Amino acid sequence: MTVPLEEVANGADAPADLYVVRAPGEWTIAPVPVADPVVVDVADVIGLVGTAARTGAVRSPRRVRAPTPVGPHDRVEPVWMYVLLVAEGGLVATGPGGEHVRLDADDVRLIDVLNEAVVVADLVVEGVDEGIEARCDRLGRLVAAGCVRVVERGEAPRPDPPAGGSVLRRLVNRRARPPR
Repeated sequence: MTVPLEEVANGADAPADLYVVRAPGEWTIAPVPVADPVVVDVADVIGLVGTAARTGAVRSPRRVRAPTPVGPHDRVEPVWMYVLLVAEGGLVATGPGGEHVRLDADDVRLIDVLNEAVVVADLVVEGVDEGIEARCDRLGRLVAAGCVRVVERGEAPRPDPPAGGSVLRRLVNRRARPPR
């Protein structure tokens, strides 16, 4: 179920920071200070790209990492779960080494269709008109951002994440339980 973004943060009730959490097949908005995470659709996430967080602009970080080389015959798959900060000029991912990478609307569209391992040349992203070189560059940035990984030759596919409702909500509920 998706909820209109206006119900997540509006006017004076807006959170100090707004985060987007991606798990395969699911986008979630998670306001901070803590509020219940809300599952939204990709259009809501794309709507956040290019805007500032609603209670003040968060400057996009300047530290970046060079893209990871990705070729058209490489297999790529989504990272199981990661968090993006809503910042001025886009969404910001923090890569494995602490580097910050700003994501644009086309990055979000690509991430949205990447739900399992696929050969780069076979990846089709509706609404993104770019050649294979540009797609490889984009995927290289997403690997550096910690959103996508290259599957090594001969490596078995990773198992699917747990099923049964919102991944983020299950994690939050698990942490919120009182100790026994």
